[in-house]
Amino acid sequence: MSYAIKVNLTSLKGATICPIRGRHSTKKCLVIPIEDAGLVEGPRGLYLLLNATEYAVIQDWTHVLRQTMKKDEYKALTLEQRKSLPNLGVMREIHPATISPDEMGELFDNNLLNF
Repeated sequence: MSYAIKVNLTSLKGATICPIRGRHSTKKCLVIPIEDAGLVEGPRGLYLLLNATEYAVIQDWTHVLRQTMKKDEYKALTLEQRKSLPNLGVMREIHPATISPDEMGELFDNNLLNF
């Protein structure tokens, strides 16, 4: 099974988009404070831990993504605080397109491929 996942990184706590100037140009960048955003540093990288919760279907999206919290931190939140946790994204199952052998032959015969 394959899933399409859409995450809004600007929903992370403290995340902001700003221009950052380098040696040769200025680029639009996403800046995320690691500790404020609850990111986890591991031996091989920086991780954003998410939970996917099945939800009522919203425009084909079947799951809502929320950031994972430590159990004791989550229990310390009030009901209002829990409800106000941001949805960071959505997820849905995707199905690969099927192409018949005849259609595949047409692709090669008509040079429709870009390579």
